Amino acid sequence: MGIQTTYNWGKTNADLADMSNKLMPYNTVIQDGILLDDFSSLSGWADASKLSLDTLDGEVCTKFTETTVAALTSLDKTINWDLKTMGSISLWFSCNTDTLSSFRIYLSSDAAFSTSYNIIFNSTTGYDLKNGLNHIKIPRTAFTNSGTPDNFINPMIRIRFNIQSKAGQTATVYLKKVEYNQKSLPFVIIDFDDGYEEVYNNLFAYASGKGIKMAVNIVSDVIGSAGRFTTTMLDAMYDAGWDICPHAKASADYTTLTTADLITDATTVRDYILGRGYVRSAYHWAYPNGVTNDTIISTLQGLGVLSGRLYGTQGTIASPVDQFMRMHSYPLMNTTTSDELIAVVKRAMNYGGYGIRFTGHKVVETPASGLQVATAVMTAFIDWLVVNRIMVITPTEYYNIYSNGKIITGIR
Repeated sequence: MGIQTTYNWGKTNADLADMSNKLMPYNTVIQDGILLDDFSSLSGWADASKLSLDTLDGEVCTKFTETTVAALTSLDKTINWDLKTMGSISLWFSCNTDTLSSFRIYLSSDAAFSTSYNIIFNSTTGYDLKNGLNHIKIPRTAFTNSGTPDNFINPMIRIRFNIQSKAGQTATVYLKKVEYNQKSLPFVIIDFDDGYEEVYNNLFAYASGKGIKMAVNIVSDVIGSAGRFTTTMLDAMYDAGWDICPHAKASADYTTLTTADLITDATTVRDYILGRGYVRSAYHWAYPNGVTNDTIISTLQGLGVLSGRLYGTQGTIASPVDQFMRMHSYPLMNTTTSDELIAVVKRAMNYGGYGIRFTGHKVVETPASGLQVATAVMTAFIDWLVVNRIMVITPTEYYNIYSNGKIITGIR
C-alpha cells in the first residue's frame, strides 16, 4: 500500500495493523493525570446533608442522593487547585440517565462564584451522559466563563456541581475522581457515508498511496446503483485495509423505526457486509442521519455491534474511551479547508490526547453542495497527516486498540 508512515508514537501502519488484528490490550495513556480529588472524604463540602461515602469499583467515593423530585441541587466544595498549566480536566463519575437530566460543574477563583468557568454534560453539548461509569475529558477551551475571566491564572478555590433530576425522578451520582493533564494517544479517523463513488474515484488511490486507510459506511440497497460504489470498488478498498462499515439497508432514520424494523434493517446491511467477506468491520456502525438513542444502542448491541458513530456533533473523542457507541464526528463540508482540519487536529493534540473523527459524503474537484468536500482539501490534509506522523486509524483499529487495557508505556 505505498509508503509506510511513522506516526507520532513511533509505529508504522504495519505495526498498527498487527496490533489491532491481534485484539490485544494496549496502553493508550501516555502520561497519567495529576490527581486533584479522589472524593474519598466529605471534608470541604459546604453542605454534606445529601452526601455519603460509598464504594465504586472497589474504591471509596462520594455519593450524592437527591430526595426531592425533579430538583436542581448545587453542591459547593472548597478546593485549592493551581490550573495555570491545565490542558484538560478528566472527571470520573457514575450516574443513572433514567433519573439524571444534566450535570454541570463550575470552577471559581472566588468563593462567591462571581468569576467562574463552567461546562454542562448532557445529550446536546457533545458530552453525553451514560448509565454507569462516565469518563469525560474536558479541554481547557471548552469551559464557558462568566464574570471577569482570568484564564485560570489564579488558583481555583471552589468547585460546584449542579445536578438536575429528571421530571418525576430523584437522581443519584457517585463522584469518583478528577484529574488534569492526562495525556493519551491522539488519533484521527476519516470516514464517508452513503457509498458515493467519488470517494473511490477521487481519493482512494491517493490516500492508499500515502499509507492512509479510511472507512466507508454503506447503504446496502444502493450498491451498484448509478453514482454509488460497485462491489469491485468495495473489494479494492477492503483489500487495501479500508473498513467497509454498515450505515443502513436503505438510509432509514433509526429513530423513526420500530424495534422490529430496526432489527430487519440492521441485520440486512450487516449480513450483506459479512456475505461480501468484509468481516473485520461488520460491527462498527455509522447511525443513519447521525442520530441514536438508548433503545437503538441496546438493540444494535444485542446484534453484536461494537461501536457507533453520530454525525455533526462534537468532533473530539476523549481517550481512554468509554463511549464506543456514541462517537462524535466533525463534518467535511463544501466550506471545509485543509487549514481548518489541521487546526482541529492540533487542538486535539494540545488537549492531551483526543481523537478526531472526520465524516464526509462526496469528494469532488469543485464542491457545490454542503455534503461535498474538495479533493484538494483532502489531499492537502493527508499530506499534513503523513508529514506530521499523526496516527490515522480505521474504526476497527480504533476499537481494537482503545477497548482494551494497558500494556505499552512511555509512548511519545
